[in-house]
Amino acid sequence: MQQMATTVTLLGAASSEQKVYDVVVKQAAFLKRQLRPQQQQQAPPAVARELDAPRGGLGEAYARCGEICEEYAKTFYLGTLLMTEER
Repeated sequence: MQQMATTVTLLGAASSEQKVYDVVVKQAAFLKRQLRPQQQQQAPPAVARELDAPRGGLGEAYARCGEICEEYAKTFYLGTLLMTEER
């Protein structure tokens, strides 16, 4: 009899985990639907602005990024985990 009670408990736990998973998946889908119209209203990529950038600007930007990463590399990875998918 004890084995049967353990099995029921384990099945109940798995069922609860599945319910939680289902709720999370539904909520994520809902949020994607809510954010989709906002994403469509955003301006298109700034190709023209990139072309207007001064020559050497990209190299300077990479150099500055290198300096920042050198100083703050310890937290860079953790920071990327907190970024939204769009960024």
